[in-house]
Amino acid sequence: DQNARLGRARALSYLGRHTDAITVLDELLQDLQNNPGEKHYWRAWNHLRLSELQAAYDDATAALKAMRNNEAYRLAGIASFNLDRLGEARGYFIEALRINRGDCDAERYLGQLDAVERVWQPAAGHFAQAVACYDAALIGLRGELAELEQDCPEGQAGGGVVRVGGEGGLEAAAGRLQGGGARV
Repeated sequence: DQNARLGRARALSYLGRHTDAITVLDELLQDLQNNPGEKHYWRAWNHLRLSELQAAYDDATAALKAMRNNEAYRLAGIASFNLDRLGEARGYFIEALRINRGDCDAERYLGQLDAVERVWQPAAGHFAQAVACYDAALIGLRGELAELEQDCPEGQAGGGVVRVGGEGGLEAAAGRLQGGGARV
């Protein structure tokens, strides 16, 4: 089934098996009737992690023809940024933020764009906004973790809750939740 195979490709992506994920997605893209945007998005995501920048850009822009959400715009922005298409990247990041003001990575990338262009005051503003956004996300994650821990009986091993030890551990986990890219 197509959805199961797309789920497999996503799992392979998160496991860092990018070439395997691309192989599954290549097969899935033979049928463009079912979720073409998701298929192109995930293939772009994997190409980006392999530093296959033009392929990532091509798939990211193809994904935008079939779906429009902040994640797709952000990914197209990252791919554009990595190809030094800075004006195009800026437009994608702005659109990602228009759709979802809480897209911390899009805000951070706008700061990076400003820094590359040596426009320091706007860069500082975008970075400050990104920090505030990440702080809010951490607070939300801490709240969710506290709720999960309350639902888990004391001493129960493998209760379905992933425990993150120490302050640094939670911040590291939150950082992994946010997208990356070939150039961060």
